[in-house]
Amino acid sequence: MSRDRQLLTANVLAEIDASKLVAGVACFFTIFGAKLWLIHFAGNSTPFWDEWDAADFIFKPYIKGQLTITDLVRTHNEHTILFTRLLMVGSLKISGYWDVVLEMIVNAVIHAALVAMIVARLSRVLDRPKAIFALIVCGVLNAIPFSWESTLWGFMTQFYLLIGFSFASLACFNGSIAWSPRWWLGTLLAVMSFFCGASGALTLSAAIGLFLLQILCGRREGLREWLGIIAHAALMIALALSVPKIPGHEPLRAHGVVELLSALAAIASWPAKSPFGLVVYAPAIAFSIRVLRNTPRLADNQWFNIAAFGWILVQFVALALGRAKGAPLSSRYLDMFQIGLAVSIVSALSLMPAHLGLTSLRRGMPAVVALWFLLLAFWIGRDAYSHLEYPVEARRQTAITETNNLRGYLSTGDFSYLTNKPILEIPYPSAERLRGLLDDLAIRSVLPPGLSSDGARDSVIESVKAALLQLSYFFVGLGLLLFVAVLRSLRIR
Repeated sequence: MSRDRQLLTANVLAEIDASKLVAGVACFFTIFGAKLWLIHFAGNSTPFWDEWDAADFIFKPYIKGQLTITDLVRTHNEHTILFTRLLMVGSLKISGYWDVVLEMIVNAVIHAALVAMIVARLSRVLDRPKAIFALIVCGVLNAIPFSWESTLWGFMTQFYLLIGFSFASLACFNGSIAWSPRWWLGTLLAVMSFFCGASGALTLSAAIGLFLLQILCGRREGLREWLGIIAHAALMIALALSVPKIPGHEPLRAHGVVELLSALAAIASWPAKSPFGLVVYAPAIAFSIRVLRNTPRLADNQWFNIAAFGWILVQFVALALGRAKGAPLSSRYLDMFQIGLAVSIVSALSLMPAHLGLTSLRRGMPAVVALWFLLLAFWIGRDAYSHLEYPVEARRQTAITETNNLRGYLSTGDFSYLTNKPILEIPYPSAERLRGLLDDLAIRSVLPPGLSSDGARDSVIESVKAALLQLSYFFVGLGLLLFVAVLRSLRIR
């Protein structure tokens, strides 16, 4: 195994490339700037839906000096959202009030950084030009506001960290032997993904699948590896069994094989329509088959890409099971779908021959990959138009209405501002429950300045937030200029 460790170290060092680094930075700035623009255009400081419940469970005991670890790990529906709650407390300490806009900006940083790092990690199986192309495509793809719902909801930190901890875990497992320090770190990161969302319990299933494939290919062997798999399976089952069943969510679940497969086909087909869109993951399937045929060394980067594809598939199955009738293609899930597209994009590029000779042209692989990219571009463009045409503007308008109704109630105490309203004219499904929260002195003391009677609060953090939102176009432009600079450097070489 020492030789595999040496190969892993050599792979990491070989990936230190200035042009790839610049492309990764460009990817970050492009996505970050696009998210800042969306927050600036449609973001609102009024908390929305589940955020009110989280505040009730966290802010009230925190203000009273009674916040415990039990409060932080209390389940929210099916999920244990420890890190989201820590961010809420942190933003309260920084801003001095319940600052969901700050949470949105932090989420934008996290998501942009994660996409850049994950695509760069996946692209280690590519040569320099292809890796840079993958970063450009994925940077532009993730700048499109498919997941506008998550961007405009500070409460969605758990979605981003679920992806981040899961992929960090798989990166640690890649090339590590069972019970080694990196294996333990990968296990810890997998458990941390569970504290972001219930489907984090299945992160270990992707690792188990990877280990079993490597055993079948003769790249892992011995009792310690089997014991490691058994330990991971036991831990995964324990985490899965700890997920509570929510009676109110039962109608959203898949009831029967037909509903499950129908939801799964729709999920796996995005951004196309089922069933034709199933070709979206054809490159990832072809890539996986090729790797299994060639059986590379344990530390080879191709194994990580297989594990990433496995994780995406597991998450798709979990979503189809739990939300078959609950809008599985909702905007708040699309961040994960876009990571799945990144896996398939890198896989498609890896299938392209390094040099387009007569042999490769006769086999038709370049034409097939080019056709796949054209189809993907068409599907993305069509879906992007539907996302930009109406929902973002509708969310901006409803948020303004919600804020005005909350201000009216807080200033007058007149319950008519909250009751008998359409569902999106107040920021919580129940007017009675919302009134109870607004009347609570602890909750009222941390309301945003635009809602409470305290007025605007001038501070350094407010200036920083305003400056970042104003600079959204600058960050997007900087990202695009860096992409152009990288492409020019490739032409010079």
